Amino acid sequence: MADRADRRRQPVGRKSRHSQPRKRFISRVTLEKVLGISTVGSSFLTSDPNSGHIAYPAGCVAVLLHPQKNEQTHIINTSRKPFTALDFSHDGKHLVTGESGHMPCVRVWEVGGGQVAEVQAHKYGVSCVAFSSSSCYVVSVGFQHDRTVSVWDWR
Repeated sequence: MADRADRRRQPVGRKSRHSQPRKRFISRVTLEKVLGISTVGSSFLTSDPNSGHIAYPAGCVAVLLHPQKNEQTHIINTSRKPFTALDFSHDGKHLVTGESGHMPCVRVWEVGGGQVAEVQAHKYGVSCVAFSSSSCYVVSVGFQHDRTVSVWDWR
């Protein structure tokens, strides 16, 4: 009877966690290609007439697609909130994005670089973002329950 109780505690052929040596795995995951898209409106897609890049969101990733070369680059949102809107600046050097979720941010990114500015002016989500004609200002419109239009000098 004691033999059966011992088997229930420790299955045959398995070692306990404590008897196995701990291995440290260091893995670096890089995003090579995005296969999906999460757009549901016209403010979710933008193109840069200077370079030919097309930008669209795929969750918390903004995909920058160069259709002539069939190449992708990515901007990953470190806050892990999904992108809901984006727009290129008129010179094509910057991309502005809006997020969804509680207390979303509007962020300005360098194309091929990192984040350069952000503002938190909405409560529930950003439905549309755009650069002004001079690219000095960013305009953002909140979701319908937000009822906020924000204009800010991002530089």
